[in-house]
Amino acid sequence: MGFYGSLWGSMGFYGVSMGQVSKAAAELLSYCDMGGYGVSKAAAELLSYCEAHAGEDPLLAPVPTAENPFRDKKLFCALL
Repeated sequence: MGFYGSLWGSMGFYGVSMGQVSKAAAELLSYCDMGGYGVSKAAAELLSYCEAHAGEDPLLAPVPTAENPFRDKKLFCALL
């Protein structure tokens, strides 16, 4: 039986059945057959999306102080 046979046992390696392993392996093989998505294409799409939505980004166009819910409230200093 050997070392690996004793590790595998009847319940499977670390309690995983052979059916589960086979299903996972088949799924991973199907992912290998899929066509990849090029990094250049993904980067270009991301850049165009960022440029198109730049006006809505509060980090690029800050929220006016009066509308900012996270602004510092000077209430404590005003009371002193």
